[in-house]
Amino acid sequence: MLIWSNPSGAHLRTDTGILRAHEIPTVTGVLGLLESVRNECAAIREDAQAQALHTAEEAEQSAQALLQQAREEAEALVDEARREAAAERELGYAHGEREAAARWHGRFAQLKATHEAAWHAMDTQLAGVVALAVERIVQSESREALFRRALWTVKDALRQAGTASLRVHPDEADAARTAIASAVRGPNEPDVRVETDASLALGSCIFESDIGRLDTSLGVQLAGVRSALERATRLAMANASQEASTPPDPEEIEIEPLHEVQPPSAHEATEWLEAAEAAEAAEAEEAAEAAEAAEAAEAAEAEEAEEAEEAEEAEEAEEAEEAEEALVPEDPLDTEDPESEQTLVSVAQRLAQRADDSPNWFSSAKPLEDEDDATDWLENLDPMNGTAGDGDDEEEKHHA
Repeated sequence: MLIWSNPSGAHLRTDTGILRAHEIPTVTGVLGLLESVRNECAAIREDAQAQALHTAEEAEQSAQALLQQAREEAEALVDEARREAAAERELGYAHGEREAAARWHGRFAQLKATHEAAWHAMDTQLAGVVALAVERIVQSESREALFRRALWTVKDALRQAGTASLRVHPDEADAARTAIASAVRGPNEPDVRVETDASLALGSCIFESDIGRLDTSLGVQLAGVRSALERATRLAMANASQEASTPPDPEEIEIEPLHEVQPPSAHEATEWLEAAEAAEAAEAEEAAEAAEAAEAAEAAEAEEAEEAEEAEEAEEAEEAEEAEEALVPEDPLDTEDPESEQTLVSVAQRLAQRADDSPNWFSSAKPLEDEDDATDWLENLDPMNGTAGDGDDEEEKHHA
């Protein structure tokens, strides 16, 4: 007989846990079967665990391989992208360099044009100032000297003609004749006669002969001097600004390699262009200020010259007026001063009163009734205004 302390653990369907003798083989057979099933389950479980572990290891290895392959492919893609970016960057840098060089040349051409325009304006103004100074100096010389110099200039040409006429303004005819008389000497010298022409301007000097017409007028000479000064000044300024106006060759500009210097960004390029435009505007403004200063200086000089001429003319007019007043004698009777006239009347009345009191001193005296009688009486006292009379009248006038 078999007795289990835990019948439920043996999976025996007995209420008391007691097996009978004829039930023992069945129970032991069942228990053996259960044990074998249990062992098989344990083996299956171990086998399944081993397979699962192996599968997990294989999956992990496969995942590592896939991950490594993905990393390699990603690195290859990154390298290819870097190569493409470097190629595009190099191509873009070369294109940007060419575009920047083209824009730089365009900017330089504009600056050069502005620079040349400013230099040309300064050339013209400088030549004008010098020509104005020369004109002032020449205008201050006598007309006789100008005619003499003109005659010496055309004397060789006039020798072939023998005779010639000099047309001048009527106000300068005397100066021209004096210059010809002092310059023309000798038998081989040309015979020049002076002719006046009121339609000509002052300073005109035109020689006419059989061989042609020579204009040596002051205006023509000053125009030639102005033109020569402009050419000389323009040439000097061009030589002085030739080095500044010659652009450097872009090929000679050293450019650092791409791996050392990165291409400028859009913001940097914009700042560079704005700086170039600001520099250009500053240079243009400086040129405009220089031109305005030159114009202001020229205007000030012209105004000072006009004021000096006006002052000189006023001084000459004042001197002429003073000289004219000095030449005209002052007539004591020609006055508009009421006090002076009253004084003369008072003197005449006192003299008349004395004549009344002393008839022997002035027998012909009569009382004066008004200012006209007093003035006439004083004029009669003047020996220059008196007429020839008897001796008594002369004596009386002398005493008066």
